[in-house]
Amino acid sequence: MKKILVALICILFFSTNSFANENIDDWKFSKEIYHNNDNKYKSFLLDEEIYRYAKDDLLDIRIINDKNEFLPYYVVNKYSKKTKQADFNIKQENNDTIIIINNKDNLNINDIKIISQDDFKRNYDIYYKNNKYEEFQKIDYGNIYKINLENYKEEKNVIKSDLRAGYFLNPDSIKVVIHNKDDRPINIQDIQISYYVDKIVFKKDNRNEYTVLFGNKYSQIPSYDIQSYKDYIEKENQEICTLSNLTEENTKDKNEEDKKINYKLMLNIIVVLISLILVMVIMKKSNDI
Repeated sequence: MKKILVALICILFFSTNSFANENIDDWKFSKEIYHNNDNKYKSFLLDEEIYRYAKDDLLDIRIINDKNEFLPYYVVNKYSKKTKQADFNIKQENNDTIIIINNKDNLNINDIKIISQDDFKRNYDIYYKNNKYEEFQKIDYGNIYKINLENYKEEKNVIKSDLRAGYFLNPDSIKVVIHNKDDRPINIQDIQISYYVDKIVFKKDNRNEYTVLFGNKYSQIPSYDIQSYKDYIEKENQEICTLSNLTEENTKDKNEEDKKINYKLMLNIIVVLISLILVMVIMKKSNDI
């Protein structure tokens, strides 16, 4: 009887562990990692395409070699900052200027810079929205100004969007409402955003080709030893690598992909349930004897 119970527990153990099995084919996007020297540790910065197609928490990122073997890696969050022109639209509503910044690349936006030749001093409210909310959520308020006189110059035209770190994660869109009161709207010529960029670091093996995978909504959080001593690796020499153009592994329509049934997962669940039922039945019969 004990042998049967042990066997069933083993089935249960290996069935549940199979949830963590990962198939290369489950990743939709990839980029080759270009490297040139023999440095043991390789690193690269995430680009806008990776942010756009990876999961919000970046937990679906994987590094593989040319034998499709997974390599351990770690992430250095907010490693550097970049600036780009915002994708935005402006409208006037009553006495307010409403700016909507579209964040289709899922960037971790740090601040928003209003570019104008006007002199002004205005109050603003800032809101965000992601897939968790149907309406914009207010996160902060403040004031911006630009005074350019002959004997006096002062400027504060940057709106911080990460003052409450962790309050939201890479919003789908940001709304800035500038209150004009009785003044004319600011003549806004352009809007720039700065955003944080994360770094990936991995240790090379005896292979020569490496690829970063992303775009797998079924992936689980990886756990690597290298994460526990990354502070020491950051003091080592690292080659800063570059990435290739985007490769899409699966060209199916996104809606069709979302409807795909994970049959392997369902089979594992069924096996686990059957194993549990059998264990309960055997234990009940043992108690009855």
